[in-house]
Amino acid sequence: MAFRPDSTLLLARLRASTRLAMLVLLGVCGLCIDIGQAVYGLQQCQNVADAGALAGSQELPYPTPATTMARSIATANVPTSQTSLFSVNATYYAKDATVPNYGTAPYGGAVLVTAAKNVRYVFLRALGFRGVTVHRSSVATKIITGTCISPM
Repeated sequence: MAFRPDSTLLLARLRASTRLAMLVLLGVCGLCIDIGQAVYGLQQCQNVADAGALAGSQELPYPTPATTMARSIATANVPTSQTSLFSVNATYYAKDATVPNYGTAPYGGAVLVTAAKNVRYVFLRALGFRGVTVHRSSVATKIITGTCISPM
């Protein structure tokens, strides 16, 4: 007669492995959701920075109106329910100034807009992670000889 394991013991082992598999699956899903939120935050920051830089470049070569316009349009493009999570900064670079990570500003200058968002984790909090701050920036300039706006 062949040995047959007790069916209740087999059922208990199956339940334990199912619980473990579900726990792992939920953990991976939570990780994907939180990372997805961070990637979505990066795209939102890029949209805000692009809008601000293009609007600010309309006011070049005048530094104060350019940075004011860039900041106000960028802030207007922040989703209304998330204004407390975003920060926007606009900087003017004069002709031949070195714009960080972009190169030399052309005649008329350039506007650099940086947007940052605090992304709060939901599932990764269980592992002790609170969230991350994501940043994106955009630079634009205006070619003075015409009305063309050129992203850098």
